Amino acid sequence: MINDYKDEIKISVILPVYNVEPWIRDCIESLKKQKLSGLEFVFVDDCGTDNSMDIVEKWATEDDRVRIIRNDKNMGAGASRNAGIEAARGEYLSFVDPDDRLSNDYYKKLYKKAKSTGLDIVKGRRLILNNSDEIADSQSDKLSRKTNERIRTRFQEGAPLYTRFTNEHSTAIYKSSLFHDSSVRYGSTYYSEDVTFLLKVCYETESIAIVNDAVYYYRKHSNSTTFAYTIERSMEELKALEESVDFLEGKQLNNWAFLYLKAKIRARLKNYYSATRDYNIPEEQQQKYFDRFRKFINRLHHHPLLFRDFPELEVFLKTGQIINSKPKISVIIPMYKCADFIESLLDSVCNQSLKESEIICVLDGADEDVLKAIEERSKTDGRITCIEQAHSGAGVARNTGLDVARGDYLLFLDADDLFETNMFEMMYDAAVKWDADTVICSYTETNEWDKSTQTNKGFDHGLMPENIVLNPSSIPMFLTSFVGAPWNKLFRRKMIEENGLRFSNTRIVNDEFFVTAAMTCTKRLVTIHKDLLTVRRHINKDSISTNRAKYTQDCVVVMNQIYRWLRDRGKWRHHRQGYYKKFKRALEYQSRYDYNEVFIDAVARTLSLEDPWKKMSNAKMGSLLDMDNIQAKKNLRRLEKTSVQDVNSFGLEKRIQGLEKQIYAKEQILSVMKNKYGRDLSKADKLTRRLFGF
Repeated sequence: MINDYKDEIKISVILPVYNVEPWIRDCIESLKKQKLSGLEFVFVDDCGTDNSMDIVEKWATEDDRVRIIRNDKNMGAGASRNAGIEAARGEYLSFVDPDDRLSNDYYKKLYKKAKSTGLDIVKGRRLILNNSDEIADSQSDKLSRKTNERIRTRFQEGAPLYTRFTNEHSTAIYKSSLFHDSSVRYGSTYYSEDVTFLLKVCYETESIAIVNDAVYYYRKHSNSTTFAYTIERSMEELKALEESVDFLEGKQLNNWAFLYLKAKIRARLKNYYSATRDYNIPEEQQQKYFDRFRKFINRLHHHPLLFRDFPELEVFLKTGQIINSKPKISVIIPMYKCADFIESLLDSVCNQSLKESEIICVLDGADEDVLKAIEERSKTDGRITCIEQAHSGAGVARNTGLDVARGDYLLFLDADDLFETNMFEMMYDAAVKWDADTVICSYTETNEWDKSTQTNKGFDHGLMPENIVLNPSSIPMFLTSFVGAPWNKLFRRKMIEENGLRFSNTRIVNDEFFVTAAMTCTKRLVTIHKDLLTVRRHINKDSISTNRAKYTQDCVVVMNQIYRWLRDRGKWRHHRQGYYKKFKRALEYQSRYDYNEVFIDAVARTLSLEDPWKKMSNAKMGSLLDMDNIQAKKNLRRLEKTSVQDVNSFGLEKRIQGLEKQIYAKEQILSVMKNKYGRDLSKADKLTRRLFGF
């Protein structure tokens, strides 16, 4: 029989045993191989139903370092560890789960550090194992090191230890004197019993050292108490949180205590969100949890630190709904005079198969009907947020939503469109699968003006194949290969924020700059060749699109903004050809509506004075402005034959007027340039090859 009590007991290793037969041999082998003498192993039999204790008892007959304590009934890991604490005789205590294992030098390194520093706690690091003893989570080492670094640097922020050492309780050894004259024990719950333990022990001392090369191997398996989030676990976690408050109220509920509780409450909400999402939990159980949680929050007297920047808690207390604290997608929707569409819109976004999203509705101007509909829906769907602002345009509204978005990805939608129920899920899954900065899908467009429907719109399918990561810099004429609207594009929020991108504050084409800049910043682009939304072009006398004539000069303002962005970011040379073609398309599109004198003068001034045009020959300038008057005349004749019963007469008249002005747009611009700005383009050779192959 092994006898290792020549020296005093240096470390008591406490192990609660309950139905761990498949793994306990491996744990025992790692304990046998420890290179430190003076260990005792206190196994606490928690009345399991398998042969785990038979294995322990066999070792006990061979090694007198092994001690066995038996509970009268199953009491859980926390109570079993507390029994072990009462029986332990070591200078330091260690708490090991018998389905885990340790590096061979684990205790030798920790104890050596403890003796050389005299500190109360010495902590190693943790790696996660799966059933096959392979590291299951490649991030586990990084996360554990990050935890240890957070503990080391706590003094820089003046943070107490209990706000930093909040998990990985089994990766440390603790001086036994911390337990002798205090109430430091594990909590009474079956889950999260370590929460109260770490809070209490760290309240007793700030004395801790870190040893990163002492490794505790934590095994994650289907029988583990931390494997799945159930309603029972959620209730036990809440009980552990209540015990923490009981303890803190006995000390002092200062600001640090509330910050600690805020972090724990956020974790509890996240875990309960997982439980409600993954399990069919009856409504009465959900209500029971909600009532108990609300009662718990009321104990804290609504301390401001608890609610600051904590929208998921406010939503939960208001609606009883759990939302993900970190949504996968932030959906931003500017809303202006959209009462006719609000119900279908809310149905379309709320019924998406991807639930981990936040829906940010920005009400761009007072609208009682729309506000009422949003508020009513938000009572049953906590993901919905409504922000009100004075009428400033869609661009400003989108920026307002962008300022509060928290999702990993951003999706900007229009209130009058419709979306497939799997749109969010398909775009997000593609983004994650391919680690994409931007994901584009195609869409269907329905047009009330001429009763037409077009499919597979949104980008050049030939230049952008599916199921491949694209590098935009390799796509010819990239700026003209996609539609400059945001609603069929999912953007990585980090990319948008790092480049400081904002929507223009113009009333029309306010999205063109943002989308163009975001696309030029994209390094990994993925496309989905499926129509996931329907864009509705409808006749509405109040819409910005119907009244574009008032704001035609905005087109040039935004195109100049794009030019300066490309120039200042060193992207002009690469995207120059695409920019010229995009400029021409913008002029042609705007000419469908109007060419007023202010707009004509803005175009002429730009072509005469802005850098992109200064060195361009008259012939090339003329060819760039050679808008397709033949097609415009065809469209005019077709509309003139259209019955006014088929198309709203107001809309039909506006279209005809716009096409008539498009036919003469080039001549008007050339005339202003010649007479006012001194550039004579009238002699441009008609046979001159169109600029860059237009």
